[in-house]
Amino acid sequence: GLIPLMSPTVYEISRRYNIQGMQHLIDELQYPDATLAQCFLTGFNLVGYLQETGIHRSKLSPATENPYRCHHADNKRLVGSIRRRAMKATPEQLADLQECYDKSLQEVTEGWAEGPFSFNDLCERFPNGFWAMRRNAHRRYPDAPVRPVDDARRSGHNKATHCSESISCENADFGCRMAAIFHSMLGPTMMHIGTDDLTKAFRQLPCSEPHFNVVAQWDPKAKLVRFFVLRGLPFGCVSSVLHFNRLPAFICTVMRCYFGVCVTNFYDDYCIAEPASTAASAQWCLRRVHEILGFLLDPSKHMKAAVMNPFLGVVTDFSQVLHGVVIFRIKNDRRQKLLRALQALLDSRKCTPASASSMRGKLYFTAGTCFGRIGVPALQAFTNRQYSSATRLTPALTAAILFFIALLTDPPPKVTQFIRSTRKVLLVWSDAMLQDGVGRLGFVVHDPSDDLTLYSSYLVPQWMLLMFAHPLHCIGQLEIMAALMVYITLDSYDPDMVRDRDIIHFVDNTSAIMGLYKGYSPSPDSCRLIQIFHLLMARMNFRVWWEWVASKANISDLPSRDDYDLLIRWAATWVAPEWMTAETYNSSFKVWLVRTLKRDQPGSPASPSAHRQRMSGGARRIARASGRSALAAMPPVTGGPSAS
Repeated sequence: GLIPLMSPTVYEISRRYNIQGMQHLIDELQYPDATLAQCFLTGFNLVGYLQETGIHRSKLSPATENPYRCHHADNKRLVGSIRRRAMKATPEQLADLQECYDKSLQEVTEGWAEGPFSFNDLCERFPNGFWAMRRNAHRRYPDAPVRPVDDARRSGHNKATHCSESISCENADFGCRMAAIFHSMLGPTMMHIGTDDLTKAFRQLPCSEPHFNVVAQWDPKAKLVRFFVLRGLPFGCVSSVLHFNRLPAFICTVMRCYFGVCVTNFYDDYCIAEPASTAASAQWCLRRVHEILGFLLDPSKHMKAAVMNPFLGVVTDFSQVLHGVVIFRIKNDRRQKLLRALQALLDSRKCTPASASSMRGKLYFTAGTCFGRIGVPALQAFTNRQYSSATRLTPALTAAILFFIALLTDPPPKVTQFIRSTRKVLLVWSDAMLQDGVGRLGFVVHDPSDDLTLYSSYLVPQWMLLMFAHPLHCIGQLEIMAALMVYITLDSYDPDMVRDRDIIHFVDNTSAIMGLYKGYSPSPDSCRLIQIFHLLMARMNFRVWWEWVASKANISDLPSRDDYDLLIRWAATWVAPEWMTAETYNSSFKVWLVRTLKRDQPGSPASPSAHRQRMSGGARRIARASGRSALAAMPPVTGGPSAS
């Protein structure tokens, strides 16, 4: 009874779907996206106003172009542009164009598209006009198969789309979060993880505007521009992303509410992470729901639930989950593809803005999951290239590429412990002062585990100030430097104090907090310090919660201004500050990375000076009562307080 409501192009896609069943589930769940099933009857619009669904986060992106104007001249220019580019193509590029054209023909055979058509054929089919996009042959990696990508940005389709929402994506930490939840409810529980993938992704959603859903590409054999009319949504439109993610979001809600399945999605990828006893049945339920509703899963991409499986290019390993540990490592073929792509950039000595954008996205996603934020500052060179018109490699880009090649050549796994540590949280305060061209850093550390309070102060050398672009206005960099100095000093004093530790770090400068938290700053001076901090954090495996504190409440303001009286009365222990030499500071990120990969092993002995300086809790209480510090028994340290 619903078939008469469908247009011919929509019918070819939606005829297999159980739209009535979908609407019944929406009604029963009172699902916010109430018009989802209706869109499978009428099709999803490609341009114009995209309706609010209530399932995505709000973000307004207004249209800047009218989609309903005449596009005849645009189509003519597109044909000429495709022809001129094809005539100048190299043999390798022509081979890519042929592979891309063959894949378009394959889509026609499989029922996802119609064609090929000539320009005049489409003028007869759409007498009121049509609007075509260029179809490009794209390789995600140098040796990857060609992937047809429709350029909706250059054609103007994306500019003619009004969006009031934006999607929020899942990440590869999903399995670890599920393990933590089940451990909190059931105690030590063996976990399995499995994945599934929707076939053809965007193509499973019908388009309501076939005259806007036209792609143009070069036919190398006939040496003509050919057109195809897509029945499903194209890959390259902003609207396709928002519309498509409505479907897996709905499926995940059905699975959670009706079957209690712990499932999530990243675009067309589903991931299930559950106890070993239920994971297989959860995957079976996911497949059956898709079969009942009529949506297609790709059998070749089904990953049976197991102790170890990849999700989003990152392998989640549950082999140590009974001990509260989940291990992440980059999928080997993903790592090899990234290495080949980076090496190709080095060999060609070129990096176009498009290549920089693509590489930046891949590296951020993969490295961010497995290595935290240690690679974020190195991405600054790719970001700068993405928004420029240059193509030749710069020294900064070359250094960034070499850094990531070193990072990906033999990467250590990321070990995540989801059981709350029994050690008490370490409390840290840091501060910096800059006055008349003189900088001083200070910090205070309190370890509640053994009632130990440490403090230190450091006069910033002139060579360090001259490293900054604005030596007289670098308080932001000095605040980051003060935070970094804490962990460099403690690494020398007693590494076990911070290794595998949860830390609350108080800073009175919000820009420094945000830079250290995000792992990035637009300032190159800050970016370098932040990079070193995250490399050190990765090596010692500590976790920091950044907290702002008012300057007048920041106890580390005292040592940063060479004032130690209160800390001495508290019987705090002076620690000699540690900082880098100029040669060490100026080392390339690749050199820093090599040091980071040589991670400290837990239980390594602290320095002899550390054992000598540490006092028992009783000794410190006696010292406080007498109003004297442990400094009385210590030789004076240059730059610190005197013992008298």
